[in-house]
Amino acid sequence: MNNTTEYNPLHFTIEEKRIFGLIILTVIMANVIPYAIVIRIFFKNKMFSKHMAYRIMGHIGLNELFVQVDYFAMGIMALTNTDFGFFMNKAAAVISCGNWMGCLFFVVVLASMIICVYKTLLQTFIWYTMEFVSNVSKFVFLLCIILNCHEQGYNAYIYLIFNRTVRTEFLRILGIKKHKVYPQIIVSPVTPALS
Repeated sequence: MNNTTEYNPLHFTIEEKRIFGLIILTVIMANVIPYAIVIRIFFKNKMFSKHMAYRIMGHIGLNELFVQVDYFAMGIMALTNTDFGFFMNKAAAVISCGNWMGCLFFVVVLASMIICVYKTLLQTFIWYTMEFVSNVSKFVFLLCIILNCHEQGYNAYIYLIFNRTVRTEFLRILGIKKHKVYPQIIVSPVTPALS
């Protein structure tokens, strides 16, 4: 791991980098933990796994979780004020690009998150603008990173808010809600009395 003091276009201090890294890691954990549980529900629960739509949503979720790994590495680098060297940085960039293309494929094919495409294009414009403009606010930079992280993880919250079955299963996995036990009532057919 190398020290990253030679490239610092926003002139972050060490303390600001650590705060930035901590915020990024907190946002990622707030997204990854519920999303992983929701994906598990989609793949393991027979009620969901038999429908193609939920299987597709599960695969989208896996792809978005892999995108979170890139942000996790960025948060670790900011927190420790280091980088992972030339080859690891290039490998992470390739993985990030591949994951982004995978997410874009799902978005274009399903056309269900067209707003996310526009938001992503806007964020890409902001990124390239920040590269060429010298007076970029640190707050704008942090906000852009947080929006990118949260964009990949907010679907789990949408599933939990609007799908009662997913929400119930989620709470059951966390141990907050127990299964309701319904007594079995055995009804035997009534036979006419022989007289």
